[in-house]
Amino acid sequence: MNAQHHPTTDADAVIAELPDLRIEGAHTEDMVIMEQRDHSGKADRLAIHKWQVLLLARHFGLLGKGAVPGPLAAELGRRLHVLHGRIEHLSHWLHNLSDSKHANLSYEQTYSLATCEIADAFVADVERPARLPQVVGAAEARNATKNGGVSGSTAPQETTR
Repeated sequence: MNAQHHPTTDADAVIAELPDLRIEGAHTEDMVIMEQRDHSGKADRLAIHKWQVLLLARHFGLLGKGAVPGPLAAELGRRLHVLHGRIEHLSHWLHNLSDSKHANLSYEQTYSLATCEIADAFVADVERPARLPQVVGAAEARNATKNGGVSGSTAPQETTR
């Protein structure tokens, strides 16, 4: 195909130029335009929304059912890391700073430890965003609990890594 067939298109918007098929982004950026020419040169154009492209890709197995677009995946990863940090922080406080001498907190401490381990598994494959506050001391609390317990330690400190 040559440029004379596409006088009104923006070259920067072209996604793919294949034999008899041209795919380009529309100026609204939410639409994709597909143009297909038959053997006589007659063109048919179809505009579809980008979420429809995602549905088609999933339908034909190009993306997994749970595939999430990049920006959303990054935001969900950031939120998961924030939640993980808060779980660790709470567990640290339950294990090291609560009044275990006057209250039986064994259930709460065991439950928080198990929740921390689940959160660790959830974030294991998620890249940690830059400059995300992380609670220092929570992992040490879990290790101490596994090794017989520690009490009276200092409060965890938030840092930026």
